[in-house]
Amino acid sequence: MTRVLGFDVGQTGSRAALFDGPERVATSVQMGCRTIVDSDGLSCLSRIVAGVAADLGLASERVDVASIGLTGIAQCWSQAPGIADAIRDALAVDRVIVTSDMVSWHAGALHHRPGVVVAAGTGAVAMAVGPTGESAHCDGWGYLLGDDGGGQWIGRAGLVSALRSYDGRAGSTLLQRLAERRYGGLEDLPAVIHGAENPAGAMAAFAEDVAQAAREGDADAQRIWSRAGHELAATATAAARRVFQRGETVLVSYAGSLFQAEELLMEPFRRELARLVPLARLTEPAGDALDGARHLAMSEIHSPYERLLLRVTSSGRRAKENDEAVFPTAG
Repeated sequence: MTRVLGFDVGQTGSRAALFDGPERVATSVQMGCRTIVDSDGLSCLSRIVAGVAADLGLASERVDVASIGLTGIAQCWSQAPGIADAIRDALAVDRVIVTSDMVSWHAGALHHRPGVVVAAGTGAVAMAVGPTGESAHCDGWGYLLGDDGGGQWIGRAGLVSALRSYDGRAGSTLLQRLAERRYGGLEDLPAVIHGAENPAGAMAAFAEDVAQAAREGDADAQRIWSRAGHELAATATAAARRVFQRGETVLVSYAGSLFQAEELLMEPFRRELARLVPLARLTEPAGDALDGARHLAMSEIHSPYERLLLRVTSSGRRAKENDEAVFPTAG
């Protein structure tokens, strides 16, 4: 039975799971890695891998394949071979698969079926994969330039409303109180956010409070969540239109921690998606990114995702074309 160690490395948190065949037998939660393109990205990843190894007692456990989905790797694919080698050495594993976390999410949610998955956690991105491997992804530009509708986007919008209330420029008094509870005096908020090790994560944390305010009837908070649903639907639609033909039925699913808000996000997302893509068929995710990592490890070399993976073995890279893996451009 093949033992797979799957990783989902995100901006504000990372997870890993050990699988015996299809069964998830152990899990580990670690810190996030803001993005692998940061100057300390590789050392951050090494700390995550070491933490997982210690957590799961991998010194005495045999692992056949390590499959890792990484935030930000699509923007620096040239680093993938070095990352794979570092993971292989750290875990003494024969086979390593490196890909984007979005690929893992897609494989987990749709289990290799063609369609679109929109993932929303701290950031937001959508990926469409067609039946013959054609693919496109949209947004995922990071918190300064995009990630519209993601957790940071919601948290920032809530903080803007809180600061407007603090100034006396309308805004939400409830969001002001919740922001003061979480961050302290709002006069110090800019220093808190800009001085944070992970500013996007610091703002995304407030999305939880914006959800609380929305459920308590706060109009500003409800508008923010409604807009987030619309933004995510627009992102999913843009990805779908780059892969699927007009008139085709498109399978759409979703992933990421933000969807734990349930109908607060799902209702506007579902409504806007139906308006934009009348033939969209919204389906609950079959699994998460860790399930997707296992599926990628067990997939055939000719799966629809193959051009988006790097496979490395103890004897070197298996498929030469993987050296030139082509991630779809965003936009």
